[in-house]
Amino acid sequence: MLHILGMIGKGIGIALLCILILVAALLLAILFVPIRYRVAGKLEEGKADGKAKVHWLFHIVTAFASWEGKLRYGIRIFGIPVYDNLRREQKQKKKQERERKQAKQRAEKNKQKPLQKPQPKRQPEPEQPRLVSKPASQPAPETRPEQPRLVSKEAPPRAESVQPESKPEQPRLVSKETPPEEQRPGRLKRLAEKIKAFFRMLAGLGKKIWNIPHKIQEKLQNLKEKVDGIRETIEAYRTFLEREDFKRAFALCKKQLLRVWKNIRPSKVKADIHFGFDDPSVTGQILAYLGM
Repeated sequence: MLHILGMIGKGIGIALLCILILVAALLLAILFVPIRYRVAGKLEEGKADGKAKVHWLFHIVTAFASWEGKLRYGIRIFGIPVYDNLRREQKQKKKQERERKQAKQRAEKNKQKPLQKPQPKRQPEPEQPRLVSKPASQPAPETRPEQPRLVSKEAPPRAESVQPESKPEQPRLVSKETPPEEQRPGRLKRLAEKIKAFFRMLAGLGKKIWNIPHKIQEKLQNLKEKVDGIRETIEAYRTFLEREDFKRAFALCKKQLLRVWKNIRPSKVKADIHFGFDDPSVTGQILAYLGM
């Protein structure tokens, strides 16, 4: 039993010792491994490009920033990008390009497919006439021959009433200038609607003019509230900055940051500068100054 407990304690001790060695190695690396900087810039035809890179401990931790028409910055650990402000935009561009390619492929496939001929629509068959059974024709009644009417010579024969022939109605000539009576009610209705719309517009315009002073008063009130809020914020920051504890903390942080900068600032700087001017005499003067 004691032997088993001793083995467990020995394993725990070895694990703790390994952790302590790793922590000590990390602290020594932070204290003694220098932070390296690299800055490069270029100015051509009024266009400026620049790059800055800071790395530590064989590029385990790398921070970079560059300007090529757009600012880009980020952090990498073991070469893996942890943060990149333009990474999301690059992903969106790649996604859009992929979607465009897929759309082009679909369009090409649709063009390659043979066009299907539209099938003619089936016309409905005409309805056959229904046979309706007619009742059996009855024998027509026998017509008796008309007997001649006896007319006395004294009584004159009755003259048949002759109706005057009805003249065909002549079409009414309607002049193009005068509208027919059927179109007048529609025009009157449209005219009434236009008059109503005009009066509605006048009423809305009058309402807007009436509300102008109220709107100006509301805007002035909102502006006053915003100015009061800004004044209160400035006053709160001013009182915070004038406190004694803040002044002591700021002085201490400033002192410590200056000490850290003295320890990590670059002791050696190497720069490769390429410059030139249109006038060779200016280039020669600058070289003379640099030589001194």
